[in-house]
Amino acid sequence: PERVANADGAREFLESYARGDDGRVVVAGAFDGDEIVGGALLLHHEPDTAAIELGCWAISGAQGMGVARAACEALIRYARRELAVERVAWRCTTANARSRALAERLGFRHEGTLRSEFMSVRSAQCEDGASPQPSGRISATIRPFGPLP
Repeated sequence: PERVANADGAREFLESYARGDDGRVVVAGAFDGDEIVGGALLLHHEPDTAAIELGCWAISGAQGMGVARAACEALIRYARRELAVERVAWRCTTANARSRALAERLGFRHEGTLRSEFMSVRSAQCEDGASPQPSGRISATIRPFGPLP
C-alpha cells in the first residue's frame, strides 16, 4: 500500500494489523535497527478449510532487498506449523507485477483473476463527489502444500 512508503506510515499500518482490524490473524514486522522497513501478515483464516491469506509490504527504500520475501517465508512456516494451514492465498492487483513475481518466487501459482474486486484508494477519495467505483482486478494465487518436510 502507498501509505507504507515511509517508516511512520509503515508503523501505523503495522499497528492496525496488530489490533486485528479487518480479519487479520498475525502480523510480523521487519526492522532495520529500530526502523520498520516492511512486514507480512496472515488474514482471513478459515480453519475448516485449512486456508489463509498472506500479504506483505516493504517501504520504498527496502524494496528489492528480500525484506518482504523473508517475512512471507516466516509467516508461511508459522501458518503451516501453528495454524495447520494447507492453502495460502496471495491476492494482488493485476497491475502489481512485483507482487506477483514475489508470489511466484515463493512457489505460488496463479489460479484466477477476480474482476472488479479491488477498490482503488484513489477512486475512494474522489474530490468531485463521485461514488468510489471498483477499479481493478485481483490476481488470486494459491500455494497448496503437501506434507511438512
